[in-house]
Amino acid sequence: MTNNDTPVSAQTTAKPRIPLQLDTDTQLYRQAVEQLSQALSQAPQEVRQLALDLCNLHPELIGFKSHTATLGARLVIHLEPSQRLLEFLAAIRTGHLNNLVI
Repeated sequence: MTNNDTPVSAQTTAKPRIPLQLDTDTQLYRQAVEQLSQALSQAPQEVRQLALDLCNLHPELIGFKSHTATLGARLVIHLEPSQRLLEFLAAIRTGHLNNLVI
């Protein structure tokens, strides 16, 4: 046996690769963003401008949380609105952005 030879006992059998399928579920997050858009369009000008300024200064307000689930070779990434986004949306709807903790 030369240095380049591998003993038969050390050889491994190649396992077939199962293709991984990645999917995303963004329905809840998209709904929250649509509701945010609607709330901003219905808000008084002063509230709308303050909300937009807050978005520019604190983009994390429009963040999301995520979790994953696997089913065999399928990985699903679920994106959901963060608690901060839901609180921001509620503050815009009530017009009480001054109570929002950032």
